[in-house]
Amino acid sequence: MKLNGIHLARTLLLAFAVIISLIDSQQAQTKRPAIKNPPDINNYLKNSVRADVGGEGLWLPQLDSKLTRWLDAEPGFVGQVYYVHATDFKGLFKYEFTSNGKPLTAKPIKNTWTPAYVKTRYQLNDASGAITFEIEETKFINDNEEVFSNLMVFNSSPSLSHTLSIRVIDLLRAGTSDQPKPDVSRASNTVQGHIRFKPTTYYFTDLQIEKFYLMNGSGFGSTLNADLTQPITINPKSTKQFSVRMIFGNSQKECADKLASAIKRNAFDARIAEFNQWFADSVPEFNCSDEAIKKMYYYRWYLVKKCSINTRKFVSNHPYRDRVIYEGVAGRWFTKVIGLPLPLQIMEARWLNDKSLANGQARVAITKDDFFDYLNWTPFAIWQLHLVAPNPELIKEALPVMKRFVASEEAKDEDQDFLPTTWGTWITGMEYQPSFHYFTVPRWDHTKGDEFVTDNHLTKDPTIYKKYLSVERVDEATYYFLNNLAIAKASAISGDSPTATDYLKRAENIRRAVKDKLWDERTQFFYDIHPTTDEKALEAKQADGFFPFLFGLLATKDEAAVFNHLLDPKAFWTAFPVPSASQDSPAFDAAGRWKVGPHASPDKPYSYVDSWNGPTWVFSNALVLDALANGARMTNDERLRTAWLELLNRHTKMQFRNNDLSVPCVVEHYNSHTGEPIRWLADYFHSSYNDLLMRFLIGITPREDGLIEIAPLARAPLRFSIKDVRYRGHKISVNFGRSISIAVDSKTIFHRPFIRRIIYNPKTGKFVS
Repeated sequence: MKLNGIHLARTLLLAFAVIISLIDSQQAQTKRPAIKNPPDINNYLKNSVRADVGGEGLWLPQLDSKLTRWLDAEPGFVGQVYYVHATDFKGLFKYEFTSNGKPLTAKPIKNTWTPAYVKTRYQLNDASGAITFEIEETKFINDNEEVFSNLMVFNSSPSLSHTLSIRVIDLLRAGTSDQPKPDVSRASNTVQGHIRFKPTTYYFTDLQIEKFYLMNGSGFGSTLNADLTQPITINPKSTKQFSVRMIFGNSQKECADKLASAIKRNAFDARIAEFNQWFADSVPEFNCSDEAIKKMYYYRWYLVKKCSINTRKFVSNHPYRDRVIYEGVAGRWFTKVIGLPLPLQIMEARWLNDKSLANGQARVAITKDDFFDYLNWTPFAIWQLHLVAPNPELIKEALPVMKRFVASEEAKDEDQDFLPTTWGTWITGMEYQPSFHYFTVPRWDHTKGDEFVTDNHLTKDPTIYKKYLSVERVDEATYYFLNNLAIAKASAISGDSPTATDYLKRAENIRRAVKDKLWDERTQFFYDIHPTTDEKALEAKQADGFFPFLFGLLATKDEAAVFNHLLDPKAFWTAFPVPSASQDSPAFDAAGRWKVGPHASPDKPYSYVDSWNGPTWVFSNALVLDALANGARMTNDERLRTAWLELLNRHTKMQFRNNDLSVPCVVEHYNSHTGEPIRWLADYFHSSYNDLLMRFLIGITPREDGLIEIAPLARAPLRFSIKDVRYRGHKISVNFGRSISIAVDSKTIFHRPFIRRIIYNPKTGKFVS
């Protein structure tokens, strides 16, 4: 058969594409070792900076009281103790060293931190600064309430023997006369302890916790008081080894059984193996040519592991019935489930291989009313969880609570314009946003803020909260829309078509209200408005002005010009974007100081640590990244796609301490000009990251029709691969470079040069588009 010119051209192009695909596949195979996933994730995340130590349920974050830095390493376990929640305990045990009756001070000279353990080398100095000994401590706390410290003592003298006395002090009873007195067994070098306490978190203050413990020393002599004490003589160029274990449980027998088991096994190797096994079992393997993205991916899963806890494993009567995710692991406010980041945490955890954590977080959310004190979109997040891991029973359980939450939002829509009023900034979780103070008389009066009215945070009493400043907000309108839509979707799959239709109509009414009232055609931006006059806060552009593009469901491509403000260096495109307020607002300050209005100035600013008038917050960044990605997809605008990749890059690198790729650590918020953390609330789970990678960089797009959609925003030269992502009962693998290879349930379904999107039907084995 003869080919005409067009057919010949098509044939040549196809052949060329196949050749390029094969070449790229071969290149990917040759380059892959450079980005091969390290099997030891614990070692992969190590650094020389951190000194915090902990396991599930029991940890010491080693942060100073003002949350400005990690504390220097110190022998033993000294520092603020968190046991399920914050406590008043200032340590577990510590070492004291003396030589010839003179105290010695331990000075750290080398430190290695990993998520599973910390190893630190110290010099022991006397008052004159002379160095006689060096010690090396390896310590860790595992996920079973077991605390371990192994101490190596070195005498570096070439010819002299030295005597060192080591004393181990039980800090759980030190200075706590109300605690039961410990028993001491001289025969086994074991102290038996018993503590009772209540959390000092701002929640659960009536929760009584009772724990037993054993403190056992190995390598110590038989002269034992209430503390383990050992004088030793170390020969020249010799070492001696000591170890201390502190084992906790709900009875002395449980502690004894744990101690016997710990002595039999190599607890250090077991700790590392258990940590790495969690990643092997729970996390889809990911490789990326961008080391910062790859490191952040694994760090962010470490964050999920660190902040998740089965509280009833440690306190049998704890109110949380399921495994849950805390907002943070330091501070009196954060060591619990918090309503504001709930949806982002559920969205993140749904990509774990085991979906039980995401399901547990959702179940706890719908059984505890206080989690809905904040504005949030948890009902919609539960629906999104269902799209990745279908669970009709969870939807059935959640649906009544979803309706109650939307009803509480509706109750604040007093003028029935489908835009609920928001009173006060506390409920938004985003204090000192300029829009609230735009409408004060005179304008920008910060003394009208919530804390000047009452200290009753998150009150549901309208006689109190209606004293706060009020606006109709873009974020609340967006969440209200998403939550109504979630109820419509959930009702539909539950067989309740009339309810589904009703909530769809409500969602459409909200859509029209957002377009008619919050969108400004002249400036092309979404603004908060005055609740009675509908005046727009035109000098208070905020990051939530991009939120209508969340999930690509509320705003349309007709409003995509809003992203011109995002990319404007005079507005939101700072050195470390995205600031919580635009730079062209009089209330803007990159560090969050309030310097405008009748009672503040640049010379006398008002400081409020959680201000959202210009710092870059990882919470809002996660949402803006979602919004921008959907804007890029809607418009097919390559400029927005490029901007998304650049924003992801900046957002990622901002979360490394001092740009050091060995120290990933996310905190709350950053100076949007310098990138400096505003406070060092380390490992703060207030945002999502891996959910954004899954949905946008990698492109696995959740759908409700059972089809598999892959639509990556990534562009060459970036290369990545991800293996066996669990999605709706399938395992999806994607390998991306100049070509893209996709496998479903270990069968390659696609290997071609780069494309924008494919949709595949796993039931028929055919492509839809």
